[in-house]
Amino acid sequence: MKRTRDAQFTALIGKPGCGKSTLLKKIVDNQLAKGDKVIIVDPNLDEQTWYSYPYTEEPERIKPNFKGAITIPYVEKVTFPKIKNLIWDEGVKGVTLVLDDANVYSEGRPEQELRQLLMRKRQTETDIYTTGHSFGSIPQFFFRYITIWGIYPTLSPSKERAAVMGKDIYEQFGQIMARINNQPNIHHVEFFNQFGEPIE
Repeated sequence: MKRTRDAQFTALIGKPGCGKSTLLKKIVDNQLAKGDKVIIVDPNLDEQTWYSYPYTEEPERIKPNFKGAITIPYVEKVTFPKIKNLIWDEGVKGVTLVLDDANVYSEGRPEQELRQLLMRKRQTETDIYTTGHSFGSIPQFFFRYITIWGIYPTLSPSKERAAVMGKDIYEQFGQIMARINNQPNIHHVEFFNQFGEPIE
């Protein structure tokens, strides 16, 4: 299926229970309705949101001709090399990739294959989604590649992220979060590009 827009890397951040997983499941179901393939990385296969989709505990067993959605765990030096092989070497383009619980991927040195997947999302037509409770739970190296932020009520931007965001953008998002946190509805979400500009 040929796409008419650039692939995006979307990060949804918000407090527990605000609706991140519910929204992400709707996005996955919409992609499936269009005939897309979806790979969901659920680090420990314990997120109930993904229980309705097929899963395998062995990421290396995914075949290029898989259909629909598949949920896999995060296995260091196995999961991302396999996904990269599927997309790059096997030519499985147009995949939607969900990286649930972003902070898991910040432990230690980021895997080269994960970086490559993020860097070449446009060339491989891979839409990527991730979730976190705040900016501080998003790995610093993700910031270079994220193109869309979905922001629910959450903590203010972590000071350690100011360096990777840039002072002006960091302050811009601080103002955005202060306003969103004043919303009475915990499920309220707004979308912005990487520069803090609203996306309708």
